[in-house]
Amino acid sequence: MNILREFFVDTLCNEDHQRCVPSSHFDFANILILVLNKYNLPHTDVYNSIICDSTEEENQILGGLIFRPGFHSVHRELFMSFLSFVVNKNTKLAQNVFRYRRLLQKIMFNKSLSEEDFNTVLQWDRITHANIFKDERGSYMLQLCNRVFISKLETDRMRKIVAEYGSSLLQWVPTGGFYRQTCVNSFLFAGCMLRKQWQNSPIEAEVDYALDFLISACPAALRICTTSDTGKRIDAFTQVLHMSQSNNKTKDRQLVEKVFRYITTEDIHEISYTSDNKTLLDLIILSRNRLVARHLEKTQKIIIIFPPLW
Repeated sequence: MNILREFFVDTLCNEDHQRCVPSSHFDFANILILVLNKYNLPHTDVYNSIICDSTEEENQILGGLIFRPGFHSVHRELFMSFLSFVVNKNTKLAQNVFRYRRLLQKIMFNKSLSEEDFNTVLQWDRITHANIFKDERGSYMLQLCNRVFISKLETDRMRKIVAEYGSSLLQWVPTGGFYRQTCVNSFLFAGCMLRKQWQNSPIEAEVDYALDFLISACPAALRICTTSDTGKRIDAFTQVLHMSQSNNKTKDRQLVEKVFRYITTEDIHEISYTSDNKTLLDLIILSRNRLVARHLEKTQKIIIIFPPLW
């Protein structure tokens, strides 16, 4: 079957790319007919075998051409019309192509992919049930949220993806990959740890824009936790508790208000946060975080008294 693929790629690459305008499409069906005719194969549904074999992770057409880095931007019409062809040909073929979820995730967040094309691929994701953004091998959205900065374009695309998949996507953490926290908890740490450096710069507004979306889109994701090597529960509340004590009181207060507005009585009093069963209230008292204490007094009517310093 490899020789058929080679002929397909040769035929495809010999197409007159200059004839394409944004509205035109390559005729993949006829290209495949040329392949079948050359090798005297019956005109049956052998597209799956020629384009991709479901037992292979990489092949010449997909890994070597269609999903090659930068191909979607240099050959936009070719890339989009190929995906259009497989989506409309048959479900199995489309699912075989869309199993390249990790590469598709990255392409869909690339700024060179137009908003129109992004919306189209997201629609194809729904039609094929490919679940591009729920790949247990790793999440590109989660990778973005482990960076200091998320652009407005990336945030707006996350917003559309979450609208399509449902807010529960932001509670999901893949079993594979490097990251074990939710998107919002990852970005609370990564996107806020350098606040002193980006204060009053253009990046500040975009970081706040991303953080506001991640918090409000799925507040339940704030309490999805991991456990440290010492048995401590790590969630959004503990992260903000220990982060919001910098010299920038305005931003610290805003961070506390954004996250702790979603706290419940159970979060404060009933959940064990450490191996020796300390509650979040115990940790607040130990931290001596006056911003959090004042917020809880104002919103929850909880009076927190810090022990004297010795």
